[in-house]
Amino acid sequence: MKISGKNLRKIIKEELGMGAQKGGSGLPAANDISKKLSAAGPEEAMDWLARVLRNMSFGAVEPAPEPEPVVDNSPVPDEEV
Repeated sequence: MKISGKNLRKIIKEELGMGAQKGGSGLPAANDISKKLSAAGPEEAMDWLARVLRNMSFGAVEPAPEPEPVVDNSPVPDEEV
C-alpha cells in the first residue's frame, strides 16, 4: 500500500493532535475539562480546581521540615548610665 506524502503528513498531524488531547493514566482529556471550566466561569472553575487539589493524594509524603528558630548570640553592649 502506497501512502502519498500529503496523506502521511495528515496522518502524523492527526496522531500528534490526538496525543496532546489524551490524558495519561486514565485521566480525562485536558481540552474537554478546559472547555467545561471555561463555560462555568472563573470563580466556579477556581473553586472546582481547589476542591480537586484538596482531594488529591499521592501516597505518603514526608512533611517539610520545620525551620530552626534563629537565635541571636551576638554580644549585647553594656548600657551607659
